Amino acid sequence: MSTQETCSQIIEKFRDAATAMLRAQAGLKASPIESLEQFTTAQKEECISGSVEVVEGPFQGTLSFFFPKSTYLKLISKTLGVEETEVTPELADGVAEFANTVMGQAKVGLKKSGFGVKMGLPNVGNPKNPDTTMEPPVNWIVAFDSEAGPFAMEFRFRTFPTASPPAS
Repeated sequence: MSTQETCSQIIEKFRDAATAMLRAQAGLKASPIESLEQFTTAQKEECISGSVEVVEGPFQGTLSFFFPKSTYLKLISKTLGVEETEVTPELADGVAEFANTVMGQAKVGLKKSGFGVKMGLPNVGNPKNPDTTMEPPVNWIVAFDSEAGPFAMEFRFRTFPTASPPAS
């Protein structure tokens, strides 16, 4: 299996975990959309972002999420059960926690696929938008549409998997 195919399988674990966690935390459905262009066209405002690192394992990198402010306010309102109209620093921290829970969920699937990883602490706010200047296998971006609006997930590999997952 090529590095690109292995990376693609890893990204699928993050993508599936993101949709599952959005449903579990906020009761919202989300699905990947065809192209990043659809996300960037719909997203006209600065994003609220959060990330978490894969710090140890057969690959390393950064998992980030980017929510336009309007999408994030709908998401956090559904999660908390209270309508929020402004993104305070405390509410912005929720994006990092979302990234953290997605990483935790993805870790289970990654381990079953032979990729046991350790994660670092979640971070808020940097960068503000996905980096569209790099392409796979270095940088993978998955755009989503959800009942709250569009958002994007980015995984930037710093080191690549050294082995393919075991055949199932």
